[in-house]
Amino acid sequence: MELFAVSGLINGFIAISFGILVIAKNWRERANQLFFLMTISLAVWSLGYWQWLSANEYDKALLWVRVLSIGSLFIPVFFFHWVITFLKRDGVNKIIALFSYLAAIVISFTVNTQFFIAGLEKKSFFNFWPNSGLAYDIYFSYIYVGLIIYSIFILVYSYYTYKEIDRRGQILFIIIGALLGFGGGLTNFPLWWGVNIPPYGNFLVATFPFLLGYSVIKYRLFNAKTIATELLVFFIAITLIVQTILADSLIQFVLKGIFALTFSILGYLMIRSVYREVEHKEKEIQHRKEVEKLNKQQESLIHVMNHQIKDYLGKAKNVFAELLAGDYGVLPGTAEPLLKGGLEQMTKGVDYVQGILRGASAVTGTLPYDMKLMDARQVAEAVITQEKPTAEEKGLSFESNIAADDYGIVGDAVQLGEVFKNLIANAVKYNTPNGSVKVDLRRENGKIIFSVKDTGLGVSDEDKPKLFTVGGMGKNSIKVNVEAAGFGLAFVKGVAEAHKGIAGYKPNDSGKGSTFFVDMPAGEAGLPVK
Repeated sequence: MELFAVSGLINGFIAISFGILVIAKNWRERANQLFFLMTISLAVWSLGYWQWLSANEYDKALLWVRVLSIGSLFIPVFFFHWVITFLKRDGVNKIIALFSYLAAIVISFTVNTQFFIAGLEKKSFFNFWPNSGLAYDIYFSYIYVGLIIYSIFILVYSYYTYKEIDRRGQILFIIIGALLGFGGGLTNFPLWWGVNIPPYGNFLVATFPFLLGYSVIKYRLFNAKTIATELLVFFIAITLIVQTILADSLIQFVLKGIFALTFSILGYLMIRSVYREVEHKEKEIQHRKEVEKLNKQQESLIHVMNHQIKDYLGKAKNVFAELLAGDYGVLPGTAEPLLKGGLEQMTKGVDYVQGILRGASAVTGTLPYDMKLMDARQVAEAVITQEKPTAEEKGLSFESNIAADDYGIVGDAVQLGEVFKNLIANAVKYNTPNGSVKVDLRRENGKIIFSVKDTGLGVSDEDKPKLFTVGGMGKNSIKVNVEAAGFGLAFVKGVAEAHKGIAGYKPNDSGKGSTFFVDMPAGEAGLPVK
């Protein structure tokens, strides 16, 4: 019996604690005011419960049963009113709440009469357990059972109608708290009518203010690990405090008090550590959501660029080309240099936009491929022939080496050509004066490797993590080419991976310059080239 009495004391402490926490958050808010009144009613019931089961005399036990009954009358009413206020479901429910308050007040006047408590007698292992009167039966049927079932119905309905994940999580924990709390409290009723079922569920009542209060204060931190840690620490701390209060001597009071204080401090540190872990995870989740949102926005931008901007630039380029070709008659001599400059800049603009589109599409996996058996040698030779004059114009030494071998590969000739072109163009663009470019194509261990070696500025340790990423321009590359879009190597990586290969980089052994390469399986993965 003493254990059940202590459960009442624990429930009372927890109810008061969370009532204060919630009202302190914003005492002007109606929902918080109602929550506080509900926890005060729960505390009156719980502390009265503790004193009742601790009483050794009939009159004292009867007094505390009447005190706890006042608290129990108003717990369901305040809970119902709090639910409809919290969920903003007033209307007819406000009338029900008003009627429930009136019913509870009227019934409270019968608490000191036989209509509510028909006497106390020994039941199970309790010396003074009450018998119910007519008013008590009305209270149980309408206020406890009726209001609680209707409140949970409103909560469940709201859970399925709300779309916000945070709000639904909040409601879910209120439902769980209500089921545990009121379900546990329900086990106190059978003995009132002589049914020999002890109130073992009374130990669950403490979860009621805990989960409801938690849902109001920190519902965005709902996490199984957080809840479990806080429940464990809180219940142990409250139990230690209760044991301190019930100590038989001053020495025990001091020792148990020191132990309770020490545990509370360590428990607080443990909870704070769990909070940090949960907050970190929440930030990661939020970051992923933001990245997904940005990716969608990027895809939308790419779509606009692909269908609108590229079309506008292409038409403007054609206008310059047609004017220079004389399709609209002979132009003044002074106009030709201007038109050539316009055509050159427009061509750069078109290439720039196409580079961004190709790179973004390769990264997102939306770049279309025409995969078929092709000769990588022919593609490489065509790109080398196209890019070699540009290198020589810059005074660079250009060398190519293609070993005699079978370069059959299942791939997209156009996209692979753009990859080869990108690597060579970078080696030319970011090289040093009088430097060199060496292009190599070879087949090793069933793989085709295309590499470009330069004598440029190289890649700093700071810039290495940015390689092959969108917008991954290094400091040196920006100095050389301020117009760089940062999509080139990202495109190379995306295309290489689409061909079941890899794109990579390594510094030259001489310590000067870099070698960029793509490494792809010859033929179709697992199949020999015929």
